Amino acid sequence: MKKIFTADIHLKPYSSDNVELESGITLKLQELLNNIRQMYEYAIENNIGTIIFGGDIAHCKDIVHTRSFNMFKEILI
Repeated sequence: MKKIFTADIHLKPYSSDNVELESGITLKLQELLNNIRQMYEYAIENNIGTIIFGGDIAHCKDIVHTRSFNMFKEILI
């Protein structure tokens, strides 16, 4: 069984980065979400049924950045 493993994505809004005007989110977050989307599409195209996110998905354990997580969730659902 094939699997994809990634770790330590540190999902957060990256508020100190430049904002991409069309989406309204920062370039760093857009790049991170694009990479996750590419990984998800690769998994589908290659019949890989499991993507494992090891390590830190959130940047801080006690703060959930709702918009970032919702965008992350939309990619994977």
